[in-house]
Amino acid sequence: MEAEIKSIFETELGEDIEGFEQIVGGLNSKTYRVRTRNNSYVLQLTSNSEPHELENCVRSFEFLEDTRVPVPGTVTDGVQESDSSHYTIVDELPGEAISEVSDSSVTRKAGEYLAAIHNSKSFENVGWIEWRRGEPEVLGFEEGSLKGRIKQLMKDRLEFCRENDIDWLAEITERFLDNHVHKVPESFEPVFVHHDFNPGNTLTKDGKITGVLDFDYAHSSHAQRDLAKAANKFWLRGGEREELYKGYEKIRELDDFGENKNIYLLESLIDEIVSMIEYEHVTPEDCEKYEEELMKLINREC
Repeated sequence: MEAEIKSIFETELGEDIEGFEQIVGGLNSKTYRVRTRNNSYVLQLTSNSEPHELENCVRSFEFLEDTRVPVPGTVTDGVQESDSSHYTIVDELPGEAISEVSDSSVTRKAGEYLAAIHNSKSFENVGWIEWRRGEPEVLGFEEGSLKGRIKQLMKDRLEFCRENDIDWLAEITERFLDNHVHKVPESFEPVFVHHDFNPGNTLTKDGKITGVLDFDYAHSSHAQRDLAKAANKFWLRGGEREELYKGYEKIRELDDFGENKNIYLLESLIDEIVSMIEYEHVTPEDCEKYEEELMKLINREC
């Protein structure tokens, strides 16, 4: 690995590396902090034959570089290829990823930055994107709509729960599909969303947010769903959902969020819990403590 990293930096920057270390995290690529004589960079490598996530992330950084959102400066022009790997290089930003949320002011500031991301671009349709001349263009969802996408996602989550005998979570997911998925709104203005806005993707230093990372799955969707997903992710790390909302409202109006909040909180919390179990970050038994919260949400929607 050292030889490949040395070769990449000689090619891209004409510099020798003085050291590197792997940064833990990420499902689809390996991330390294690489030091040269004068600077420190972040290198992401993937062996995927179609590295769409890397492309999405680095193009999102470029797209947002002139906004108030703190994103890394890019070094490579999009995704490059070396041996059997694809890679990107960006500047390293100061700060550390949040492990547990303990400062409500940081959560509020995070809400402001999420709103700024949503303000960066609106679209006519929802769905996955590709990049053309530096701009995101919507390809759409295979399911045709956000409601269809959520319905299929919950069906997949239900199947996983049944296959793994997680009966309590399967029951809640089935209730969502039977009684609540039809409440997902169909009429809204799609915007550019992060889709994985969480404390681990947020850098902080001295009480300030210094970076927003990992736009691997950025796409066009409902801002309110992205906000609810983020609120759940901060809540799971010890933060308060309401603090995120307060920060968000400083930048962007929430309009009818009250009508849609619980349905998005419910489906995204189901999704997050199943994902944590699927990737073995926690055990099914660990997640039983979230049953009460899910029951509160599903009963509010009855």
